[in-house]
Amino acid sequence: YYLTSNINETTEQIANRLLNTSSNNENKIIQVYGKALNGFSAKLDDQTVQDLKDNPEVKFVEMDEIISID
Repeated sequence: YYLTSNINETTEQIANRLLNTSSNNENKIIQVYGKALNGFSAKLDDQTVQDLKDNPEVKFVEMDEIISID
């Protein structure tokens, strides 16, 4: 998951740019969000997750999970 304050690029452009720096071709963007918040969900390898966490453009990285009110 990725959030940015960069207004010169769309969220999709940023997501693609960030993932294109990875050598793993199995990383895949699943969904891009750009209304209520700017970000994306993706299937990522461990190294790419760490690279995103270390990137100053990235506000936070969080693993997707199912949440229930039960």
